[in-house]
Amino acid sequence: MIEKFSFDIVSPKVRRKLILVKNDSEGREHVVLKLLAYCLFYDERLRVEPDLGMHYRPDLAIQGEHDVPEVWIDCGQIGLEKAEKLSRKLRATRLIFIKESIQELTRFKATLDKKVEYANRIEYLAFDSGVTRKNVSGLKASVLRAF
Repeated sequence: MIEKFSFDIVSPKVRRKLILVKNDSEGREHVVLKLLAYCLFYDERLRVEPDLGMHYRPDLAIQGEHDVPEVWIDCGQIGLEKAEKLSRKLRATRLIFIKESIQELTRFKATLDKKVEYANRIEYLAFDSGVTRKNVSGLKASVLRAF
């Protein structure tokens, strides 16, 4: 089921409504990861799932000059092939991969370090066990129906 989530981002310098859509193939944990990433890496230029004219689409990104993203953020399940291609192709881009738990991140990073030539360019972030699951229970969604 496709669900839409609306969040009011409010701080002394920011007032913004953020809308995130959960596709059928994504869990609500993915929505929480995107929300946390959006808040942690906030920049007024940060966009949700922008089309950057590439085969892959990031969860969050800041478009840079000459059609090269300045920042690329992916959350949750990230394929090894995707990570390898992004790290090779986007050498001037800040790549950030976010995982749901430290254990998941440790396994993922160990695999990338062995198999990806430019893995040292990737930044990683993970949360303490259960942080995303605890926040999932507080999400309220609107169901989107396609006709």
